[in-house]
This record gives sequence, structure tokens and C-alpha cells, in this order.
Amino acid sequence: MTVKKKKGSSMITIVVMFAVFITIGITTLSLLTADYQRRIVSSKKTQNLYASDSGINVVSGAMQKVVEQAVKRGNEAANDFLTSDLSAYTNPDGSINKASVDAEVNSRFKTTYKAYITSYLNDNDKKTKLTNGIYVDDAGNDHLLYDTTFSNKPTITLDFGGGSANFTTVNSKELLNIKVTSSFSKVPLSGETSNLKEVTAVLTISAAEYNKAYGVNSKSVTIEVNPIWKNAISIDGNMKIKSSVNISGDVFVKGNSEAVNEKVYTKYNGGIIIGSDDELSANAADIDNNKVSFNGKVITGSSFNINGQNRLVEVLGNIYARNVYVGKSEKTLPAAQNALNCVLNVTPKSGSEADTGAVYTVNDLCLNAAASKINIDKYYGVNDINNQSSFRPGIDSDFNSSSSIIVNTDDIGKSGGSSINIATEAVIMGAAYVNTNPAYQTGESVAIKGNYMAYTQPIGDGKITKDEDKIYGESNMQFGYYDPLQLADKFKNNAALTIVDKARYMELADSLKLLPGNNGINKAGIQLPNSSDKLINSGIAISNGKIVSSNYRSELDSRIITLKDGFAEKVYEMDNLSKIGVQSPLDINDVYAFGKINKTVFTGDDNPDYGSDNSIKNPVKQVILDGSIVKDIKNGNNIEFISDSKDVIILGKNAGVSFENNDTTKVITAKNGPISGIIITKKNIKVYGEVNFSGTILAGGDFVTEDTYKKSFSSNDNLVMKLIAGDYDNIYKKIFNYNYSIGTQVVTISNSASSNAGETGEAFQSDLIKVGNWKIVK
Repeated sequence: MTVKKKKGSSMITIVVMFAVFITIGITTLSLLTADYQRRIVSSKKTQNLYASDSGINVVSGAMQKVVEQAVKRGNEAANDFLTSDLSAYTNPDGSINKASVDAEVNSRFKTTYKAYITSYLNDNDKKTKLTNGIYVDDAGNDHLLYDTTFSNKPTITLDFGGGSANFTTVNSKELLNIKVTSSFSKVPLSGETSNLKEVTAVLTISAAEYNKAYGVNSKSVTIEVNPIWKNAISIDGNMKIKSSVNISGDVFVKGNSEAVNEKVYTKYNGGIIIGSDDELSANAADIDNNKVSFNGKVITGSSFNINGQNRLVEVLGNIYARNVYVGKSEKTLPAAQNALNCVLNVTPKSGSEADTGAVYTVNDLCLNAAASKINIDKYYGVNDINNQSSFRPGIDSDFNSSSSIIVNTDDIGKSGGSSINIATEAVIMGAAYVNTNPAYQTGESVAIKGNYMAYTQPIGDGKITKDEDKIYGESNMQFGYYDPLQLADKFKNNAALTIVDKARYMELADSLKLLPGNNGINKAGIQLPNSSDKLINSGIAISNGKIVSSNYRSELDSRIITLKDGFAEKVYEMDNLSKIGVQSPLDINDVYAFGKINKTVFTGDDNPDYGSDNSIKNPVKQVILDGSIVKDIKNGNNIEFISDSKDVIILGKNAGVSFENNDTTKVITAKNGPISGIIITKKNIKVYGEVNFSGTILAGGDFVTEDTYKKSFSSNDNLVMKLIAGDYDNIYKKIFNYNYSIGTQVVTISNSASSNAGETGEAFQSDLIKVGNWKIVK
């Protein structure tokens, strides 16, 4: 049997095989294409994720600049406070309460810091720019920190929790949370519904603390404290105030007294001089514009003078001076230039030390101005010439060394006239002198012009009724010639009349109305404390229209010694008991007895040299300065100027004058607001225009305020210590006489945060700005 072959089967097989191969290839290619498409989509989605995440960085980076600026604003607010009047933050001893100041500084810093950030975030325009990588600086200029200006950019939204941006307290920390949502997508690829990627994160901003260093190192410096730079102003010359001035802080004025050639006027020259004889404003309402205020201790080795007309002087603290005088400075001035309508108020600090509101004098409290008033809480005139120590050298032997209250104005006690009111306590240990040749000491601790005429009148023997007073009868008295008067001088046995004798003599002349016109003495216009234990007077005093007899008793000596020691500490030792001007076995009471200024700003020796009487030979300067040390730096509003050869001119707003810096003059401009720092010069200081200065001023010459514009000066212990610590080894350790330090102080120097991103950016990022709760939404 024959088998037949089927033609064409191989071709079919080949076709089938190729079909299978083609199908497999197409399938494989389709799979490869799909996988490629999937990979492309995944890659784009990853790119979109990174783009979305970049939106978080955009906001974080821009907010870093906002926080840096907020820190600067906070520092400015803190410095403004530190250069303001800090009188409300004093301790009972008059020093600044550092703890309360630090707390207030931090509060003001933090309040300003938070307000700046919240105000920025709640400004819709700035908020929109923030989401576009733009930061707006203080001048309103835009800064593009991140380039998000391309066409297809992340969409960034900010959420503050459903309301406006605000700091809230969480576990005792003040925080502001910003939820940042950032999304990014491109046109979907074929077969792709969406490639949107969205991420969120929470940006947490912490409330900064004042002077905490954010990315800037801080250091502590131990400095020796010389209390001279704790004063607002310390000078060796005179302080001449011609404008309205407010001084908050202690003041030391050594003063340069002119030669005393006349006992009623020139003995009060030198020291602190407020106003002048040629300032003759006739409008009494001007007194408020001529106001001079001191808040602190006012210390001068010379006199505290108020001259001119319409002057209001207020002291919240104490005055320590040789004399306190209200009146004209020259006897020969015409009547039109008599002092008029002046007021001195010395009041205690509310809720503060019991010994504030006091006037201490080694000589007189004198009123020689019409329609003027002296109102003080306490007066301590503690010097009695009759009780001086025998070794007291170089001190005037009469009219310049016996404490008393003197009234030389004719209108005392009259309607609309002058008056003196001492409210709480008065100690008056001396007696007044009559301006005769030679000077005649009366028996008056409180003397009113004309009352001395009682000593010109003999007392008839028959008019005296008490046996103990018979010794004052004319048959037992001798009168001496004190040009131009004949005055009761000695008893018949040549024994001189004591202050007590003269006091009793005046009382008798008053009771018998022996003065011209059958009058008694003038007893009007003076009010002293009523309590006998609050009024101590060696001679007679006048108060509430009556004579107060001498009530000094030896058991009061300890009280008097304490008052004398207080005066010596402030005036003779510059309120610094380190190495006083006498050496063992002498003490501070002996310092008072010698009556010499032992510490000064620039005048004298570097170290004490004692004489054979154990007292210091020359005063000791607290600032040791020569031409080798000069400093002239201005950093913002802070100034450090040190020179031994240049006068300093401070020009404020409306100064109306111009000066130029040269070899003998340094001009400090203060026309744009408050300035602060340290000014030290051996020469003079003059101030023009409106000036607000905080820190310390030390001068070897005079301190003069010119024109009528208001000026303010205040101590700033915190600032001064930081400036000194900042350049302690190179400068300040060399110029302050630290043989007279009162201890050491550790000062922490912290630089405020810089706006330089390279310097502080990472620190801000980690310390004040933190990014958390990052997650992918889709």
C-alpha cells in the first residue's frame, strides 16, 4: 500500500511558530513598555515628593530670618528700658534691684519678640511672600531666599490652628506652632489620573529669653568694682545746670569753691549751681519748664545752690553738702536780679529707706530769695564750731563751720512770701553769724534777718524778774564793737558769752519787746517738727511762730556722731569706706573732724600717704588716666569715650550750635534719640539741646548744661558693667583705682544674635525653630 504526503504542512508549522514568537515578543514588549511607564511615573512622583518637601524648607528658612529680626527688636526694647529711669526698681539702700530689673528686661524683650513674630505672620501680604520664599526686612525690602518663582512651583499653605498666629504655653514653655502644607504636581502622564504629592510638617517657634546666646558664645568676666562708675555723674569741678534736667542715680560733685571774701554770698559759691543770676523769667508759670530733678544721693564737697528766678528743684533722696543755699550769688546785684520764686523740695522715697528725704550740711541751710520755699523731710546740720577736735587743721574758724538755718529774705512768713518747712526731724548743732567785722556768732540755730538787733539792746536790770537771768542785766554786760555794730559780747568779768548765753539773751529781748519799734523778734514763716525728740537745737530755734529754747543734751552725742559719720562717708570718702582718709587708731569720726575730701575722680595721688597726725596728706584719685589710654567707640547707641585731654560736647536735638572734633574737643551726637555708655574725660563736659543719656559720666572739670531744652541723665549699672567687662583687661582694669574696690562682680557677656545666616542660622534652626511631625499625606 502506497502512503501519500501532505504538501504545505511545514509552512503551517513555521507560521504557527512565528505567530507564537511574535505574540510572545509583543507581550514582552508590552510588559516592558508598561514597566517603563510605571518607572517613569514613580520617578516623577518621587520628584514631586521632593518638590513638595522643599516647600517646608522654604517656610523654615524664611522664618529663621523673621526670628532673627524679632531677637533684634527684643534687644532694642530691652536696651530702651535699661537706658530709661529705673528709679522704680531700687532697693531700700538706693541701689538698683538687679533681680527686678532683669525680670522686667526679660519681660519686655520677650513681649517685643513675640509681638514681632505674630504681627509678621498675621500680615497677609508678608504671609503670602513667606510662602514664596521671600522675607521682608525692617525697611520693607523683599529678600528672595529660595527661588520658587518658576511656573510650576509647590503650593504652600500655613495653618495656625484655625485662627491667627499666637504663642501659647505648653508645659511652661511659650510656643507658636505653624502647620505647613506643601504640595506639588505636574501634568499627568498617559494613563495617570494624578501625580500630586503632599507633605505636612509642624514648625515650632520658641519664645526667646533675653541675652541668651543663640549660636553666639558667651563668657564670664570677674571685675573689681570701684563704686565711682555706679554713679550717674562724678566730677571734680562744678556742676552748672542752666536747663531743665532730670538725673536718676547718684551724683558726686567735688566742687571748686572760690575764695570767700564775703560772709553772706560768696561763701556759698562752687559745687552744684542750678540757674544763674541773669536768668530772669518774669512768668512764674515757667517754673515747670525750669524743673531740675534728682533721684538718688546728691553729694558735693562745696555748696548746693539755687540761683535766679522761677526754679523748681526736686530731690527724691538726700543732699550732702557744705551748704544748701537758695538766693542770688552776689551782694551788689541790682534788685531786679534778686532771686525770686524758687522752690526746693527734698522728699523721702516712698516705701524706701527711712533716711531719705534728708539734707545734711556741715554749715548752713540758707534762704535768700523772695517768694521762695524750702520743703524738706529732715535736716541735719551737725557741725558746731565750739566742739571741734583740737587737731582739725585748715578749717575755717567761724562762719563757714557752724551749722544753722539762715533766712535773709525780708518776706519770710508774709502772705505770698517765703517759707521753710522741715517735716520729720531737725538737728541744728551750730549758730548763725552776723555779717560784721569780725564775724559775730549769735545764739540762733535758726536766724531770721534783723533778729540779731536783739544783741544791740541793753536789758535793764529792773526788767529781769528771774534770779538766774540777772547776769544778763546791763550792769553785768560788756558790749563789743563789731563793725558796724555794738553787740553784747562779754560779762563784766570778761568771760565771753557762750551760744547758750546769747540764746537766752535773745529770748529775754524778745519777751521784753526790746527791738526797734518795741517789737519782739520775727518768728514767722518757719515750721519745724513739734516733737522734742525730733528737734535738736544748740541755740534757739523758731517754729510755728514761737521760740524753741536750746534742747541739746550730752546724751544725744551718739546720735550726732552717727550723723557726722554719715556725712563724712558720703562727702569726704565719696561713699566708699575702702581705705578711709585716716589710719589706725583713727576712724570715720576722725575723718569728719579733719574735714578734708579724701577721694576724688581725677585729682590727687594714686595711693594714700599719711602724715604724722595719721590723716591722709592728699586726696586719692579713683581714675588713673594718662595719654597712653584712649578709647572712642560708638556701637549703635552705646558710646565708650576715654580721654585725658579733650573737652566733651554732647549735642542733642535742637542744640542750635555746632562744634567739630579736633585735638581738644570730642563731639558726641545725640540728636536721634537716647544714647548710653561710658564717658570719661579729665576735662569739661558741656551739653546742648535735648539729650537722654544712660550710663556713667566721669570728668575732672566742670559739667555744664546749656540752653533751655530738657536733658536726662541716669545711671545704668548693668550696661556699664557689661561695657567694662567687655574690655576689662585692655582698658578698664588699668584706669580705675582698684586699690579702692568694694569687691568683685562676675559679669556674663552675651552677644545678641546676628542677622548673618552663616553665623547663626544653624543655631536658630536648632534652638528657636524646630521642624517636627513630618508626614506624607498623599
